[in-house]
Amino acid sequence: NNFGVDDNWPVVCEDYIQWVLEDKFIAGRPQFENVGIQMVDEVEPYEKMKVRLLNGSHSALSYISYLMGYRAVDKAMADPLIATFVRRYMDEDITETLSPVPGIDLTAYKDKLISRFANPSISDQVQRLAEDGSQKIRNAIVPPLEFQLENNQSIKWIALALTGWWRYL
Repeated sequence: NNFGVDDNWPVVCEDYIQWVLEDKFIAGRPQFENVGIQMVDEVEPYEKMKVRLLNGSHSALSYISYLMGYRAVDKAMADPLIATFVRRYMDEDITETLSPVPGIDLTAYKDKLISRFANPSISDQVQRLAEDGSQKIRNAIVPPLEFQLENNQSIKWIALALTGWWRYL
């Protein structure tokens, strides 16, 4: 009420937040960690984790979901076929491509992603996730694909994601 206005409209948001900053400042810095920001020596493992697990999984599920007739992400994730696909995509084809991420339990991180994707209160749109696929796939799916091929590891779920994208197009 600092402005003389009573605003009774609720602001709804997700209960998840993750801010990671590289602790490389030249003249001191605010105490960002006091407001929940994770300060790290090297941000690359966190960025790679986010791009490959969150963004890559978003892309992977979007095309398959759209082709199966889903338009809302939470509805798609309620389908056991899609939920299983997303988890196996993460576990079998993506996790091995990540460097250790200090302070992060990857299993818990993946569990949280699945929970967020399935949350009907968020109800993201499949079509939004599918937009700009050529850019997203190049950044989030191709690098793990290359890693897995170079290391003779599974690409089964990546291949399904890419097949879904191709068919969607």
